[in-house]
Amino acid sequence: MARIDSEANRSLQVPEVKDKLATPAIESGRATPEERTTTLDDEMERIRMLVKLDAPRPE
Repeated sequence: MARIDSEANRSLQVPEVKDKLATPAIESGRATPEERTTTLDDEMERIRMLVKLDAPRPE
């Protein structure tokens, strides 16, 4: 668990990760179920890209 915490904290210091996390992912307001699905799909893809960007390398 300590390693996961350490890696997560290290990842949060990467400028690209900081910038991506600072960008609002979901705007408030009314949306149709289809719009919400699209927004959530886009957010999941953004998270996948962040994970790939700074995934821990095998030792």
